[in-house]
Amino acid sequence: MSMISHGLGSLPSAAPAAVPDHWNPGGPSLRVGGLPRHGKDQGAHRSICVIGAPFGHGAGVAGTELAPEVLRRAGLHGPLRRNGVRLADAGDISPRQFRDSMVQGRKIRNLAAVTHVNRRVYAASMEAHARGFRPLVLGGDHSVVVGSIAAAADHARLHGESLGVLWIDAHGDMNSEETTPTGNLHGMGLSCLTGRGPEELTRIGKFHPAIAGGQTVLFGVRDLDRGEDANIEAAGVELLDMPRILRVGMANAIAHAMDYLAARCDRLHVSLDIDALDPSVAPGVGTPASGGLRMDEAARLLAAARSRFEISSLDLVEVNPALDAGGVTARAACNLLHLLLDG
Repeated sequence: MSMISHGLGSLPSAAPAAVPDHWNPGGPSLRVGGLPRHGKDQGAHRSICVIGAPFGHGAGVAGTELAPEVLRRAGLHGPLRRNGVRLADAGDISPRQFRDSMVQGRKIRNLAAVTHVNRRVYAASMEAHARGFRPLVLGGDHSVVVGSIAAAADHARLHGESLGVLWIDAHGDMNSEETTPTGNLHGMGLSCLTGRGPEELTRIGKFHPAIAGGQTVLFGVRDLDRGEDANIEAAGVELLDMPRILRVGMANAIAHAMDYLAARCDRLHVSLDIDALDPSVAPGVGTPASGGLRMDEAARLLAAARSRFEISSLDLVEVNPALDAGGVTARAACNLLHLLLDG
């Protein structure tokens, strides 16, 4: 897979051409002039740019850096192309080599590495948006979405619109430096996006905070760290954790999530952490938590989002091939992406 060294490289505005499975930024340029320039156009809705982020320094367990290529090999592209999705694969961003490190005097691991990769993800995602593609960022651990979501929010604001975020996860990812038990930044991504975290990450995009907590739904959560629930409440994030979902019923929980977001945003970013699924369905993750979503429940949630919103961008994270015997988790992830993107 080709490596991107600066965003998406050169994407000239030229006559429309067939989009290949893999676009080599160092070879023939992808010709996207015939694609629509704004997301509300039906053509843009059917145009996807895959951006790989093979990165694992935000997590405590190695292996997520292998996921982008494994997901491609598991069959990500084929069904989308057969169903008429205009697909470009921009390859993988090429992170610099970093050693694991703690920020001196602070309880944060690998801040320089996580900041570096998110700046690259932000630039690549903004270029994809500008060219009429919906970015699909393949992690990597969940820290890489700070850049993708900041880009989605900035792009929405450029068009006078507001972005909502559907964050599907077993974990809250709302830790702060004061509440994190590990210092791992994949547990702080949503907190950074809503304005609480190291300045290097809270200021990735043009606006600060990148997103409003009140325009964000956390769905499927069942493993919060001490103090994290207070951070969620303070940020105004709408929490639909598994106890609440079980109490009201899955159908009512999904309907509430959709109604809540529809009342507050014009377009939607979906951030899918595959550990939201129960480990019996998706065992190949670094931080499994029992009592998660079944495949049919996740499918219902994504189908509801697809039918209700213009999904302007999305990311899939935390697939860990090193822990995924037989590729079960990668295939489940691809199936869910196909459902979300085929609409």
